[in-house]
Amino acid sequence: MKLFAGTRSLFTALILVSLVFGLQACSGGGGSSTPATPANANPIGYYAGTLTVASPAQANLTAKAIVDSDKFLIVHIDNSATQNTLLYKGTFTAITATTFTADVRIYRNGAFLRTATISNGTITEKSSMSGTLSGTGDYTATSFSLAYDTVVNARTPLVSVSADLWVEPFDLTAGNRSGILFSSSTQLSSALFGNAAIVLDNLKGCNVSNVNLTDISGEQTGRLKKYSMNYLGSSCTNTPPDFSMTSYMTTFDSGSNDNRYLWISYNDNNFFAGELVKQ
Repeated sequence: MKLFAGTRSLFTALILVSLVFGLQACSGGGGSSTPATPANANPIGYYAGTLTVASPAQANLTAKAIVDSDKFLIVHIDNSATQNTLLYKGTFTAITATTFTADVRIYRNGAFLRTATISNGTITEKSSMSGTLSGTGDYTATSFSLAYDTVVNARTPLVSVSADLWVEPFDLTAGNRSGILFSSSTQLSSALFGNAAIVLDNLKGCNVSNVNLTDISGEQTGRLKKYSMNYLGSSCTNTPPDFSMTSYMTTFDSGSNDNRYLWISYNDNNFFAGELVKQ
């Protein structure tokens, strides 16, 4: 009986030791650990998708977007006689691994309309981006759904050389076309807003020269480019006051690889967006 009792005590002790070691293993050695906070999503890239406007009601408008680390430019380009060209220029106010918020400026047909906010944006890095604007007035109740173009963003950048000219496809006459003329892959020799009907009156005929381009680091550095430039009133048809504009550009596919340039220029009051073809 004593031997049995001793064996039972030893068995009980072994069970207790096993439980202690098991609990320590489950708790990380008796301590506690906090999971690492996921890194913020990197939003940079070229996206395409749709816009849906509640007022005035317009569903599934085609949209393209250029997204930088601190902002996004979502544009619907309409080159028809009855224009409805839209730009939503958003500045990120917060971004996490899966969500974002933003302040947005809304433009239509070249002119600034009003502001809005996004409080429910969602993002999946190198995959998708969506959200809904809120505010007061037409075009504020707008939702968008965009897909990150994995093929275009990962492709080797198009190398532009001297005399490469990219212009709007709908009006190719020398006096009316808007576009960009490269000096090299790092510089434009000119950036011209033509006299075509789609160009806002304040921008008609305006042009600048010797514009240095900045590469935006993305999946493939060099696919997104940016520049800022001062336009002088004396260079414009309607001689407005001198003004500055920020521009983003990237090539994308429309039937074949990199056969279009998306060019978006904006300031607080005006914007221009074009899908340019090479001449």
